[in-house]
Amino acid sequence: MTKYHIEGSKVIDAGGFIVCPGFIDAHMHESPYDVEMDKFDTSLFECMIRMGVTTAIGGNCGEGPDRPDLYLDAVDRLGLPTNFGILVPHEALRRLTNEKDKYQRASKENIGRMKEIASKYLDAGCLGLSFGIRYIPELGYDELITIFEALIKDKRHDLPLS
Repeated sequence: MTKYHIEGSKVIDAGGFIVCPGFIDAHMHESPYDVEMDKFDTSLFECMIRMGVTTAIGGNCGEGPDRPDLYLDAVDRLGLPTNFGILVPHEALRRLTNEKDKYQRASKENIGRMKEIASKYLDAGCLGLSFGIRYIPELGYDELITIFEALIKDKRHDLPLS
C-alpha cells in the first residue's frame, strides 16, 4: 500500500480542537437576491459559514424565488460563502401562472404550465421540487402529480403511483 505524505505551506496546531468537514444545511430559506442591483443579502450565508455550514439547499417548504434559474446564475457569477443548491419552489410556480389563491384549485391549463416551468428550472440546474403542502390547502392530487412528472426525464405516464 502506498502512503502519501502531504505538506502545506502552513501548519495549524489543531490540538484540543475537533476538526471535521463542513456541515450541510438541507433545509434553509435563502437570502433574497435583488435582480435590479444584482446583489445578494449574504448575511445569512456568512452566518452559516461561521457555524461550519459549507453547503446549503434552498427553496424548501415550497417557498423561494420566482426565478430560481436567475438565482443560480447569480450564485455562479457573484459567488456565495457557501456551496448552494436550490429546489423549484411550488409557490413560485403558482405565482408565475397567476394561481395566487391558495384556497382555490389550480386550473388544468395552469397545472400544465407549472409543469413546463418546473421542467425548465430543473434543466437550468435546480436539484428537485419542493411543495409546502400544508401551506396550500387546495393543492390537489392532479396538480401535485402533474408537476412531479417534470422530474421524470423520459416523461412516461404509465408509472404506478401508490
